[in-house]
Amino acid sequence: MESALAESPYSSDPLPLTARDRAAAASLQIIEQNGGTTPADQSLCIPTTDADPRCLRHFGYASLFRLIAGITTILVAGAIFIYAGFQGRFDAFDWLAVPLFAAGLLLLLSNVFFQRRLVRRQIGSRYDELAAWDSPGLWCVGIEDASTFHRMKIVPEDMGYLALDPSRALMVIEGIRFRYIIFGKDVSGIRQVAGATNSATGIEYSIGKGRLRIAVEYVSIWREMKRTFGASRDALIDRIRATLEQV
Repeated sequence: MESALAESPYSSDPLPLTARDRAAAASLQIIEQNGGTTPADQSLCIPTTDADPRCLRHFGYASLFRLIAGITTILVAGAIFIYAGFQGRFDAFDWLAVPLFAAGLLLLLSNVFFQRRLVRRQIGSRYDELAAWDSPGLWCVGIEDASTFHRMKIVPEDMGYLALDPSRALMVIEGIRFRYIIFGKDVSGIRQVAGATNSATGIEYSIGKGRLRIAVEYVSIWREMKRTFGASRDALIDRIRATLEQV
């Protein structure tokens, strides 16, 4: 457990200044005042240096390609079915619409697989540290500014793996851009937030004298399938509340 909260490498993030960057600057100041080590009971948002944030942009381009290819393939399959319906018969060529539709659906769902693999590769040994926790699970998540979560995005602002420690009312997300350490005592609100096409768990917590609001969205193929059939409740909100609201 303690190894996951030990001193971490960090540096300034190259992206334009955001609320998260301001929280990161406050976190670095807290660490500096603590002799260069991470405090054992302080919520933080620490910039990382062991991952390449540019991979998020590259992943976004690949995600957009898979989205366009998947939707196009499904539309072609639908057009074949409609045409066959007008003809009143289905020949061998028309039945190709079935594997085309399946291929399009797989292209859309494959984004989840590639996202999980990318995050695992980028955070490296930090994933192994989380896996060593006595946690009820380890979840791949997208992380965004809660105030802009409603905007349509191809790829989240940050992605990582989340672990919970109910015994300490603690949640940690090892992200590509940032490392989020959240203690229940610093949390002022947990609620579901709605996006353009999805939902997430919104968490507001204090870092020193400042505050940060993030939206955490669970990433899984099963969740994507449930969302397709109308499920809107975020899968992690109850677990997060049970961990952080017990203080």
